[in-house]
Amino acid sequence: MRRAGPALVAAGLATSIALLVAACSPAPTTTPGAIATASIEAPASGSPGATAGPSDAVPGSVPDSPVSGVLVHIDATGLSEVTGFTLRLDDGRSFEFLIGTLENGVEFPPGHLAEHMATSTPVRVSFRVDGTNLVAYRLEDAE
Repeated sequence: MRRAGPALVAAGLATSIALLVAACSPAPTTTPGAIATASIEAPASGSPGATAGPSDAVPGSVPDSPVSGVLVHIDATGLSEVTGFTLRLDDGRSFEFLIGTLENGVEFPPGHLAEHMATSTPVRVSFRVDGTNLVAYRLEDAE
């Protein structure tokens, strides 16, 4: 029987704690028909970047797809229903993404993002611009 390595155990523990905290937080007040969301935040790092979406970015500041970076925030409506996330690029800029229909959702389910955030393992995101939103259509391990 193989034992899990310390990094895998730490990632699983961090993910479990983050999901437990989100699940145990007081339920937000919502109007009938509204969906409550839970957020998972990464610990603050030494190099904070300003979060920028296309709506508040200066023209030309949205990078070309795909981009790679580390996750700093995940929006979820349940333990496995991820609706969006914030990715910090190497240059310190952060961008918010919505999750669209993923072309590789079986190989990289959105719930796997929590493990990447817990371990600070980079993710590659292929996306399209839809109005003022960046919509992810492919997620991969960044190499």
